[in-house]
Amino acid sequence: SGELFYKNDLPVESAPEVLGHSSFDVIFSNAVLEHVGDLRGTLVAMQHLLAEGGVMFHDVDLRSHQSYEDHPMHFLEYHESLWKWMSSHNGEPNRVRMPDYLRMLDEIGFEIIETGVSQVFDEELVISKRNHLAAKFKKLSIEELRPAVFWFACTKP
Repeated sequence: SGELFYKNDLPVESAPEVLGHSSFDVIFSNAVLEHVGDLRGTLVAMQHLLAEGGVMFHDVDLRSHQSYEDHPMHFLEYHESLWKWMSSHNGEPNRVRMPDYLRMLDEIGFEIIETGVSQVFDEELVISKRNHLAAKFKKLSIEELRPAVFWFACTKP
């Protein structure tokens, strides 16, 4: 119908039941998805909301959002259970990395149109801090750890 609809008081997980399945042609966000606790659940809800052939565009900031940390990857050093305890109540980043976003999108059934990295962590920083990272991040390659801000566009086939 050509209207722009903004709703900020409805959890996205509940939105398909309230607003209707396949009711949106476009969904976008800017620096939001990194704060979502259940990223897979959020993406599934968006898949339900998006009409067939609809498009999503999201910009995701994978950096630490705190100025008190030693470096912009510091938040990746905390053990998973400690990070959940520290961050579950205050909107801190979920620490999901770019390869995991792309894998989830594929598993859920989105078709990725394009991705891009708009900022990267300095390669020397990644190399020097990699051995200090929590176990699940140490397993990632330097290339997988370098994206600091990325975007993706995808469609619901």
